Amino acid sequence: MNLYREAGELLLGSRLKRLSERYLSEISRVYRTLDIEFDPSWFPVFFLIERDGTVKISQLAEELQISQSGATQLIKGLERKGLLEEFQAEGRDRRTKNVRFTSEGRRLLNDVRPVWNALACSMRSLLEEGSNSRIFLPAMAELEDEFDETPLGDRVLYQLSRKQLIEKLSLTQWSSSIDESYRKVLLELLSAPFVHLNPDSQFILQHPEKSLPGMELLLLSASKKVIGFAVLSGNKLYEISVLFISPDWEGCGIEESFISLIETQAGERTELTLSLRRDQSFMLSASKKSGYKLLSWEGNLIAVRKEK
Repeated sequence: MNLYREAGELLLGSRLKRLSERYLSEISRVYRTLDIEFDPSWFPVFFLIERDGTVKISQLAEELQISQSGATQLIKGLERKGLLEEFQAEGRDRRTKNVRFTSEGRRLLNDVRPVWNALACSMRSLLEEGSNSRIFLPAMAELEDEFDETPLGDRVLYQLSRKQLIEKLSLTQWSSSIDESYRKVLLELLSAPFVHLNPDSQFILQHPEKSLPGMELLLLSASKKVIGFAVLSGNKLYEISVLFISPDWEGCGIEESFISLIETQAGERTELTLSLRRDQSFMLSASKKSGYKLLSWEGNLIAVRKEK
């Protein structure tokens, strides 16, 4: 299997860099074939000046999201090649540097315009060839916005801090001191799709302070914060009719730990049955890894069983 695809999100940066390098290499080959002396890295400057007529170094730095010194270096390089020139805009601050095309720069612009048009058509065609490719650019824009909202490094550090909490998970009984935390997770369950609760499960979830014969509500806690719960019933055959983890905690390895804690709670009971919703993909995967097998499947409800 291709390493880049097998590693998934872990090699996203390397994969994007590799794709970018292939993209730029192909465009450079087109310019060489047409005998046009144009470096793809110049495109943002040429695009902005063609669009606006002139550009300030500060504007270039802002639009490209690079440093002022980086923008200055880029402009100076094109000035040395005789493609751009600085000028003083009438009525503007003398310290403000404006840049425009020279006659040589305009000639090069005319040469590269057909390449840009052909490139745009080719990329549109490429992005239409696959069903997922069609959403590549919108998805990339969303990813960039999400990176800006919460930097990836902060997200990684947050997940590592939660990993320490996962190692201290516990199953506890309901108490008034954690009721507020419990109610938040309960609301998340009720907001999930395909929710179906039998009357007994619904009662014990609504009234955690009360009890029903043969039933038990156990809360999954991390550092005294409720992040999930399970409704258990039965004697020798132990059924977990509700098994839920807050979506914010899904997919970080917590599901197998949750199932293991429930098995410990079950003690000597001979069989365990988990009732799961079809959309609980992480929990279903964890149950499979823990040795559970499909018992039944009715609509959106899936039951898996493990003999002890």
